Amino acid sequence: MNQEILFSSWRSERFTVPESDPGTAVPEALTLLTLWRIVLDRKWLVATVTIASMLLGLFISSTIARTYTSVTMIVLEITDTEVSTSFSNEGSQYENPMDAVAVFGSRRVFGRVVDNLDLTSDPEFNPYLTEEDYGSSPLAAFFARFSIPTEESVPEGSNDTADQVLLARQATVDVLQDYVWFEADPSSTLIRVVAVTYDPARSAQLSDAVAEAFLEELLETRLDALDRVAEQLNERVSSLRQEVQASEVALQEFLNSSQALDADELSALGDQAQRLRARLEELGEENAKDKAFLAKLSAVSGLSDDEIAKSIEDNPDIGALFATASAAPTSQSVRSLEDETSQRLERQARLAVGLRSNLSDIEAQLENNSDQQVRLQQLQREVEANTEIYEFSIRRLNELLVQGGIEDAGGRIVLKAVAPLDPDGRGRVRTTIVLGVIGLVSSIGWILLREATNQTIRTKSDLHRILPRVQTVALPRAPKARRFGNRNSDDRLLVSDKSNEYSEAIRRLRGVVTSSKPAGGKICVQATSDFLSSGKSLVLLSLARSFSIVGKKVLLIDADMRDMSLSKHLGVEPPKASLQQLLRAEVLAEEAIIKDHELGLDLLLSAGDEGNPADLIESELFERLLFVARGLDSRYDVVLVDTPPLLVASEAQIVSELVDSVLFIAGGGASTSESVLAALEQLRRPLGGSDIAALYAAENHRDGWARVERRKFAKL
Repeated sequence: MNQEILFSSWRSERFTVPESDPGTAVPEALTLLTLWRIVLDRKWLVATVTIASMLLGLFISSTIARTYTSVTMIVLEITDTEVSTSFSNEGSQYENPMDAVAVFGSRRVFGRVVDNLDLTSDPEFNPYLTEEDYGSSPLAAFFARFSIPTEESVPEGSNDTADQVLLARQATVDVLQDYVWFEADPSSTLIRVVAVTYDPARSAQLSDAVAEAFLEELLETRLDALDRVAEQLNERVSSLRQEVQASEVALQEFLNSSQALDADELSALGDQAQRLRARLEELGEENAKDKAFLAKLSAVSGLSDDEIAKSIEDNPDIGALFATASAAPTSQSVRSLEDETSQRLERQARLAVGLRSNLSDIEAQLENNSDQQVRLQQLQREVEANTEIYEFSIRRLNELLVQGGIEDAGGRIVLKAVAPLDPDGRGRVRTTIVLGVIGLVSSIGWILLREATNQTIRTKSDLHRILPRVQTVALPRAPKARRFGNRNSDDRLLVSDKSNEYSEAIRRLRGVVTSSKPAGGKICVQATSDFLSSGKSLVLLSLARSFSIVGKKVLLIDADMRDMSLSKHLGVEPPKASLQQLLRAEVLAEEAIIKDHELGLDLLLSAGDEGNPADLIESELFERLLFVARGLDSRYDVVLVDTPPLLVASEAQIVSELVDSVLFIAGGGASTSESVLAALEQLRRPLGGSDIAALYAAENHRDGWARVERRKFAKL
């Protein structure tokens, strides 16, 4: 009961990986450097796929028909004296030549070429024609090699001859637009007409024909614009002529009906009005003076002569008043002056009324003549303006008529196409590069996808993360040329006195196994794994050889009766006295043990699947065999037992209770965390400090950096 509780606790702890393990510090950030390392580790695969794709592209481009390219160059708005400025768009009405291409390089241009060259009769351009009726062409011959013979016909519902011709022409224009296109440089006025076909002469013919049709379309468009402007201007001239005639008639009628004065009379009236205004101002001043004089006289009016004299003494201004009037300072003089001044004020008032009446009449007469003069001037200016606009429109109309006779297309062909002598190489290079890029991207994508979906154990740190409380050892893959079964090799032993990466790893494993043995006891180790082909038997055989090199007496027991991996690695036939016979008490131990002097080992091999291996291993004789082999009086220092994988058979579960240590071997790049944990659950006891976990075919220090990045990428 206590053992079951202990195992259950160990299993729950084993499934819980510590968040922070000082022995396995692996960064989890995915960077471009991570991806680069993953791809660089498979550089030869990437290079092979890329080169193969490029070779495929080169082969494909070599088998298809070659194309020929011809170019015709057009310069917009150029004269003989302006050739030096043709590479600049200054002074051109098109800031970007592509504007002209967009406006004038339409389907009408290609339709004109189709009509001029009668391309609807050519099966290379008209898909509704058959080769039998109109002969063959390079393009038709090329597609005939790769296409299934079919009978092209006009779509159903187009039985009318006019509809058939129209559909054929539209289809021909579509094909021609695929063969010919325009190229323009925004910084200049140059336009390149490029034609690519399978016939060099046809390429030159098409590029020149499209360029000429482009210029014709440009000329016709400009002439149409001139015609529209001339027509509008002609209508405007007719309207202006009528307006001029109407304004002249209005002016004459006004002159006939107007009673306006001439200029001299108007000038005399003006002078008279000015004199009247001056006289009114003088009357006003006189009236003011008389009123002031009368007001001063009022100060002494009604006084006696003595009182007047006294007032003069008190106020000298009163004396000055009598002096100004040349009168004596008496009461009689005062009354006389008052009467004269009053009479004079009345005369001034009557005169002012008459002057104002005359001035009003004159001003009314002047105002009436001013309105008539303004109207006359307006009519005269209107006649002059209409006449001037009419004359300008007549001149502009004449200029447009002359310009229409000498108008050009606004451009010219400066370089005609020449039939190319050599086919294009761009298609071959482009196809090769495109397929090479596709191969490169595909290989990189496959590598990243494979690594992202690969969750196998690859490094010692991966295994240690799964089994943090078990000693772990990383073992590289054994050299293929040095297998134990290669009896013809002089150096047939994987582990010898010579140093290599694999043998050094086995020596490290030997040190770990030695340190885990019981105090004062002997070494008894069982080797097992999760799956087949994990390198279990090869590692155990190498470990046995390593112990024999240092002088240890080693007994190697092949308890994997189902697979007999040890016999396969040693390259020997099944023995006559086998482990099965020993466990059935048919032979003695001395008869079943084979001494291999070359390896320095004692071997107890199995002879195949004879009976039930699990029953034989669980028998008392096998337990007694191990007890005797590792006893104190035994001649063996090390006993190594090879057992089947835990997920394949149950023998390893039985043996794990009979040995001191369990050596669990996982296959690098094959075992996963799930398979390892599932296998260890089959054991009847949890792995402890004396047990060892080894990873065969683990990445070594030279390429470990790339493998770690791949593991990190796969985890993400």
